[in-house]
Amino acid sequence: MLAAERLIVPCTAAGFSARVISNIDQLVYGHRVPPDYEKASFSYKATEEFSMTLPKMRLVAIVASYQGKPIRKLRAGKIYDLDGEPTTVNHESLDLYRRAIQKLVGLL
Repeated sequence: MLAAERLIVPCTAAGFSARVISNIDQLVYGHRVPPDYEKASFSYKATEEFSMTLPKMRLVAIVASYQGKPIRKLRAGKIYDLDGEPTTVNHESLDLYRRAIQKLVGLL
């Protein structure tokens, strides 16, 4: 996993996907890890002990799915709540997804 620059996580609009994303967020990136387990977490060991960079995760589709909104209604820079975690969608990711959707629609 550390050899990757990006982590791609398939998701659907179901609540199951939201829970999967929450688990990945905790297990891979160390968010909301109880203090007693912080130094034993994957993210801590990878970044602090081995000076490695964690892969980036694209959250646009996840935010859209979790919020129940189409990607066209998401706004870059706005803070969205993902299970109590404030999450911001950046311009680059949002533009990437919008272009991909336009390309897909153009092929229909």
